[in-house]
Amino acid sequence: MRKAVLYICMLTGALCDSCSKPEKMQQVHFNNSYSLGGDPLGIEMAETSGLFAIDNYLIASQFSGDHFLKVYDAATYHELGSLAKKGSGVNEFPSIAIIDQYERCGDDHCMWVHDLNKGELIKINLTKSLRSQTTIVDQKVMTRSESRFHTAFYIDSLRVVGRSTNSTPQMNRLQVYNPHSDLILKTVPLFPEIERARTELDFVVNKYNTLYVSNIGIKPDKTRIASAMCSFDRIDIFKTDGELERSIFDGKEIPDNNIEYLDEIDSHKLQMYYGGIFTSDDYIYTLYYGQPFSEYGRSPIPTQIRIFNWSGNALCKIDVKDYLYNFTIDEMNGVMYGVDIVNKRILKYNIKKILDEL
Repeated sequence: MRKAVLYICMLTGALCDSCSKPEKMQQVHFNNSYSLGGDPLGIEMAETSGLFAIDNYLIASQFSGDHFLKVYDAATYHELGSLAKKGSGVNEFPSIAIIDQYERCGDDHCMWVHDLNKGELIKINLTKSLRSQTTIVDQKVMTRSESRFHTAFYIDSLRVVGRSTNSTPQMNRLQVYNPHSDLILKTVPLFPEIERARTELDFVVNKYNTLYVSNIGIKPDKTRIASAMCSFDRIDIFKTDGELERSIFDGKEIPDNNIEYLDEIDSHKLQMYYGGIFTSDDYIYTLYYGQPFSEYGRSPIPTQIRIFNWSGNALCKIDVKDYLYNFTIDEMNGVMYGVDIVNKRILKYNIKKILDEL
């Protein structure tokens, strides 16, 4: 499980433009807090690695099974179908990651996924796929060259924005790529920078890059991206042209334990802060741990959902009694879903009252 987190969360950069200072740097302070426990859903977990709520659909990505995606009715939890068959044949997929980007395709619902092996963004037409019980792809966008995205979002035919993989000296916080010209237009280097001499080995082997792992989410109108960091207690909000707009952090901008980790004084003090993100038109929802990285996935603790708006204001925190690995929000029905991977169950939380009070 710890491997999954390191894989889910990483990034850094050379070939970089200078990173401008944010307009605002805000400390986290929550005026409202809540406590919630979840109710188990009566659906098979099937080694679910992630959840994504779209309109009346609840989509689960799976480690096991013949397909990457299983789709449920969000009202009845009746299984509607399985999509993205695993394999390398016709209409099969070698790897798929849900990236929490969706859109309307006329009257249909579409969602974007990322084929990490091919470096390809794929728009799946959910409506047509469920109707025909076969995966219908409306669009594919290849990211070639040196882009090496870990997570990427489609903006338009001339722009893909995301973060690079962590296993490269060119790791960055964000990069803007033109799929038409196959050129990287802009990169945002790793920050906040810790002044330490480092070799290439430091970047790629459990050192400097590890600190800059992040989870990113896109605003549905494609104007903003939020980056919630794993080993820094901070969230950064960017415009989709790569401009840093504001930063939100708790405590010191550079935690002492990060410096001690780099100086090899005590690597066990490295903390796991933000482990997941979900973004909507109005809000940034984040999954927060605040526990030593060495205990992540091994020592279950109550987790926390922290909610911000796109202006960077801390709106509320929800203390969750369960140890969540992944989550998604169904704002329309006032529901949060979480994956409790330790107890191998999917949980449902009623957050309608909380959303009404935001």
